[in-house]
Order: sequence, then structure tokens, then C-alpha cells
Amino acid sequence: MGEESTLLLLTRQQVFDFYKRWYIPSNIVLAVAGNVDRRLVLEEVTKRYGSMPSGQNSELTSPPVEPEQGKFKYQELRGDISQSLVQIGFHTPGAFTKGWYACKVLEAILTLGRTAILNRKLKEEKSVVSSVSSSFLDFKDQGYLSLTLSADSKKLNQAEILAFAELEKIKAGSLSEEDMERGKRLLERDYYLGQENLSDLALQLAHSEHQARYSEWRDYIKKIRLVTSHQVIQVARQYLPLSRCSVLEYQPEKVNLRSLSAESFLNSLSLALPRALENTQEREGLEGVLSQRNKPTPQVKTREKSPSEISTASVVYPLREYSILRGPDVLVKESHALPLISLGIFFPGGRVFEDRHNSGITELMVRTSIKGTQKLTSSRIMSSFENLGLTIELKVEPDFFVYLLTGLSENLGEAVETLLEVVKHPKFEKEEIEKEKTHLKADAAQLPDSNLIDAQQLFLQALYGEHPYGLPPYGSGETISNLTRDDIVTWHERFVRSAMPVLVIAGDTEGSSFAGRFSNQLSSSDLSSVDLKKALPVKRLDSSRERVETRGRKETATVIGFLGPPADNPASISLTVLEAMGKTRFGLYHNCKPDEARSGWHLFLLYGNRSGK
Repeated sequence: MGEESTLLLLTRQQVFDFYKRWYIPSNIVLAVAGNVDRRLVLEEVTKRYGSMPSGQNSELTSPPVEPEQGKFKYQELRGDISQSLVQIGFHTPGAFTKGWYACKVLEAILTLGRTAILNRKLKEEKSVVSSVSSSFLDFKDQGYLSLTLSADSKKLNQAEILAFAELEKIKAGSLSEEDMERGKRLLERDYYLGQENLSDLALQLAHSEHQARYSEWRDYIKKIRLVTSHQVIQVARQYLPLSRCSVLEYQPEKVNLRSLSAESFLNSLSLALPRALENTQEREGLEGVLSQRNKPTPQVKTREKSPSEISTASVVYPLREYSILRGPDVLVKESHALPLISLGIFFPGGRVFEDRHNSGITELMVRTSIKGTQKLTSSRIMSSFENLGLTIELKVEPDFFVYLLTGLSENLGEAVETLLEVVKHPKFEKEEIEKEKTHLKADAAQLPDSNLIDAQQLFLQALYGEHPYGLPPYGSGETISNLTRDDIVTWHERFVRSAMPVLVIAGDTEGSSFAGRFSNQLSSSDLSSVDLKKALPVKRLDSSRERVETRGRKETATVIGFLGPPADNPASISLTVLEAMGKTRFGLYHNCKPDEARSGWHLFLLYGNRSGK
């Protein structure tokens, strides 16, 4: 977005000159996606853009290519945050070039999914980070891969060493076929997920046409499937050497700066890596037997349908409802436009029944339930999903929580039994509970790092007070620490094993046949519906309330709200429409006075309905 000092100095004439130079037909890619008549669209494009000035093509030049990085770079910053963040970056080839596809698979192997190498090693096994993520800048002539680790400041050094050790292992040739297949299938999943929204689809088409040709985007899955482990190892060696690496550490203000230089950081890392590699190799020799990670990847069917056959203007199927005798209702929404499916098992209750003594227990219960069952280990659970191109999301909302499985539709049937085992028969091992407590405390501590999220939470506290809606969604450090295994087992018995869920299936499926698969597993005379009206009632406000918190930030976030009708009140529909109106270009932001619009970065209109209010 540029620097504030630079942007404030720009004149109207400079902005207008920039517009005339770059907003010309030869520099525009127009992408149209949706249920349209191509002939009519072309006529409309000709009418609206045909008279557009052609501009001067001689002025169009390729942007300068960044000079090749020849040495290791390091920088340390401080800010008003709760956990340390480290970014590890490397230059990569331009989009849709030969090495780019292998780099995309490499990124997926490292960070995509719960069983990705860095997630598995640093978070699940060693618990030295609270999260791992990555980003990939795709430019025409160059790219950039950035890995982000979030960790407690005391564990930052260990996290960095272990992360670099995993990169070195790949460069040395240590890369399993299971990791390769998992990465490819999750890339395929994300490719199709990016087409569910028409705006995203149009953006992808335009972006790929600008970088190469849209046909490259169309053949993306085919070329990803052709990437070999040898090619991934080769690009890791070529693009991930330490001499081409940059490290940025962003530390909390209360932490003393390490005062390292690029040279001293690199020297320290070089001394620590050999021992770290030796330790990981010894450990993996045992884990291969214990966790059965060498078990062959399930044979997955290959989808023959080309992406070029996919049309978002497909048949619209009605929402269908099926009932299971002494079991849950099943809602099915078929859509065969994309080879994707989502299966959600929704349980009413949870957070709305918490109090200030056990706040966070629903989140802890759901997270720990996927860490092992009576039959399956945590690693086998996650790999059984992700090796099939599926991922599991755990969502804990104020009035319900859900286990959501999303991915390639052709393989969902093979994962259903595993999902039901996770939901109904978690083991809740004490060791896994303690690990998740650590991660949950870190996530709770990081919430205030976002201005908007922090302001929204302060607003809910002011609005609801001691009601569960006003409590921190992840609980506090104290409440999380005090929760026991018995507390979690009791909570699971009350809101999962004895509760009547709602099943929702959406996507590329035959609804009636798939719904029937749950008749045996989820039907029981012991199940009962959770009555949300038995939760603590919401008290009406007798006066306005205010909560203010001062942080060392350059921006201010303010939330102004009102207590509204409950979700089952017809008036909630009107408020939903009002929220949608506020999000349009002619909504709340557009109608602000110029001075008010300039004084704030963003204006939002949000409506959240609850069972109570």
C-alpha cells in the first residue's frame, strides 16, 4: 500500500497521470465469470470499452527484476503483540514457469494441512510453535515464498532451528511419497475452492492471463500432478539455500531484543543445525514404527473431468431434508458444478452454557477430540483425511459447534467412518489435553493483537457482561489451566454423546444415498435435543455501557452496537438485510461525510444473531 509519507505527498495531477499511463486497453485483462450469454457480454464490452483511448504502448515496460540475493539477511522488530512472530523468506521463480509448480508443491508439503511437515514437527510433536502458515507471492518474472511461525518468545530460537532443520532434510533428499501425495491433493482441493466464488474465479482468470495465459491456470492440476519428489528436492536446493534467505523476527515489546546481526544469526544457526538434524533422524527412526507413518497412502481415484468442463451455471438443486429414525435431521444441498463436498456435524449448545469458571471448555474439548480415539492415533486421523484431499475444520460459535469436513467429493465416503469415530469416541489423553491447553492459551493471548477483534470482544463484554456471550471465546489462561480431563469428558457426554446433532451435506453428492450411511451410527433412543432456552437468559440493558482499552497502536478501532432480537424473531431477517446493505459500495462508508471518511480506514456494519439475543 505504500508508505504514509509518500502517499500524503501525491498530488491530484500525479494520480491522474498514473491513471492515463496504465489504464489503457493494452494493459487491461477483462474477465467475466457467471451465468451470462457470451455473445451479449462481448457486445456490451465493445460498446463500453471500444472508445477507450489506446494510450502509448511505448511507455509500457516490464517492472524491474529484483537483483538476486547474494547473502543471508536478518532483521528484528518490536511491537504491541503477545507472541513472537518469525518470517522466513526465499526468492522463487515466476508464476507458471517449470520450477514454479514444484515450488507450489513444496509449500504445500511444508505448511498446508495439519499433517504438513512444519505443522507436524514443530506444533504437534515438539509444541514449540502455536501456528505455522505460509504465503506465496506470484509475479510474472519472480516469486517469493514466506513461512511464518508464531511462538512463545522463550521457544523462538528452538522453533527457528527446527524449521531450518526440516528444510535441510528435504534438500538432503528426505521426502516421503505420502507427503507428496497429500500436498498435491490439498492443492487440488484449494484450486476448486477458489472457484466457488465468482469474484475469486474472475480474479484467478485475469491474474493467470496477465502472468502467462489463462490456459496455464486451466492446466494447473494436471501439471501439479506431474511434479515428482525429485523435482521438489531440486527446487528446494536451488531456491532455499541460506544465502538466499531472509529472516524477520517480530518480538513483543516486553521482550529484550536479541541484538543479533545477520552474520551472528547465521553462525549460530550453522552450529545448531547438525545436532538438530541428528536428533530428528534418531526420533523418526522410532516414530516410523509407533505412528505407522510408513503405511501406504490409500489408493485414490483420479478425476478425469477437465476444469474446462466446469460451469458455475449448473443446475440449482433444492435444499432437501431427510429424517433418521431416533436420529438427527439431515439437510442436503446438491451442487455438481465443482468436485467438492462439505459435511458438517452441528451440535447445539457448548459455549452458551459455559460460565466464568469453565470458559473455553468447549473449544478445548473439540480440539482435543481429534487428537486420538480408542482405535486411531492423532496422526492417522489427520492423514486419513488429508491424504484424500480433505481437511477438517473445528468451529465453535456462541450457540453451537461443528465438525466440518471439506474437500474432494470423490473420496469423502472413505473418511466418514473416521469422522464419526472422532466425534463419538475421542480418547482425551492427558498428554494431548496439556498440549492443546498450551496452544489454546497462545491463541487466546493473540486475539487482542487484532485491533478489530479486540474491539469486538470488548463490545461483547460491555453488552453481555457475565453472560456466556460476553466471555472470551477461548477462555482465559486461568480457566484453561484449571480444566481437568474429567471436566472435558463430562462436557463431551452432555453435548456430544447424548446430544442430537444436525447433519448438513453440501456439494457434489447424491443426497439420499449418502444420508442413509448415518442411520446406524447416529441413531439412538438415548439422544436428546439440547434446549438452548435453558441457557442463562440475556439481561436487557438499563443504560449504555462502555469499555475502553489503550494499546500502543497507530490505529483505533471502535465498535458501536445495540442489543437486538433473538435469531428466531422475524425482525432478525430485516437486520440481516440491513447488514448486507451496509457492505455495498453505496452503504455506510459511502454516506459518510468526506472528513469522517478520511479519518478512518474502514467502516463495517455487522449483525450477529444469537439464540438469546
